[in-house]
Amino acid sequence: MMRNCILYAMVLVANMMAAMAAHASERFENSYIAFYLADGWTCKREGTEFVCSPPGGGPKPAIIIMTAKFAGPDDSLSKYVGHINSMTKRPGVSITQAPKQRKIQNSVWVDATLLNSEIPNYYTRYMATIKGDIAILYTFAVHKSKYDQFIESSELAVNNLEVKNVSAPKK
Repeated sequence: MMRNCILYAMVLVANMMAAMAAHASERFENSYIAFYLADGWTCKREGTEFVCSPPGGGPKPAIIIMTAKFAGPDDSLSKYVGHINSMTKRPGVSITQAPKQRKIQNSVWVDATLLNSEIPNYYTRYMATIKGDIAILYTFAVHKSKYDQFIESSELAVNNLEVKNVSAPKK
C-alpha cells in the first residue's frame, strides 16, 4: 500500500513538472519576486518597473507589469481592496472579479480583475501583497478581444508567484 502511494506521488510530481515545462520556457526572477512565463514571453526593466510581454512586434495585446516599494502606512491588504473598489466609481470601469484574498506560495495576495481601469477595452488583473517591509504590485492587462488567448499565460504566472524574503535597509 505504501509503495503504491509513493509511486503515485512520483508519477504526479513528474506529470506536474512535464506540464510546467510544456507551458513555461523561462523563470522570471528579480530581487523581490519570481514566477514562470509562458513560451516566448520576455521581461525587461523600465525604470522602477519590470514589464513582460508576449512574442511578436507591434502593439501588445497583453502585458505584465510588476513594481515594489517599501511599505508605508497606506499599505495593507484591506486598503488595497478599498482602492480597487474605489476605482469602479470611475465612468466605464467595472469589476469582473471582485477583490479577494488568495494564498500563493506562502504569501497572501489581494486578487481582482477590472475592465477599463487602466486602458479602454482592457481587462487588468491586480495582485497586491506585502511581505516584510516590501509592498508588491503585479498587474496583468489584456485586450478584451484577446482574453481567451492569454488567460492561460496569466494563470501560469499567477499560480506560481513567489515572493522573496526581502526587507527595507536598516536605518
